[in-house]
Amino acid sequence: MCWSRSESTAGGFVTSCCARSQSALQKADDNDEHFYDAELLRIRAHTHVDPDTQAAGFAAVAGWPARQGAALFELRATLDDFELRGQPVRAAFVAAVSRMHTDGAVPEVALARDALDQADATRS
Repeated sequence: MCWSRSESTAGGFVTSCCARSQSALQKADDNDEHFYDAELLRIRAHTHVDPDTQAAGFAAVAGWPARQGAALFELRATLDDFELRGQPVRAAFVAAVSRMHTDGAVPEVALARDALDQADATRS
């Protein structure tokens, strides 16, 4: 189930995000243009209220970024999944972090490293 207006976040989440992401995925299928499928699937996963449905949505992203050579999209999805489920998806998250260039100033890499550091600190 996608978010309804009453469950929207502060600032007014666009209630049609789930439908729009599904529409965009359909358009990608119709035109055989799958450049942003991984990101659209990740965004769609965020529109679900149930954590298990969110996790399934993030899992649906698996494989797309590798086929597309889109390490950043993979990192975003695995970061979101790690923040949701933690240790069960740590290996996939660490692998995604390792595929990112370390010499660039990519904010998601810094967020990922912080998430790993924080998880390690709470385990100690």
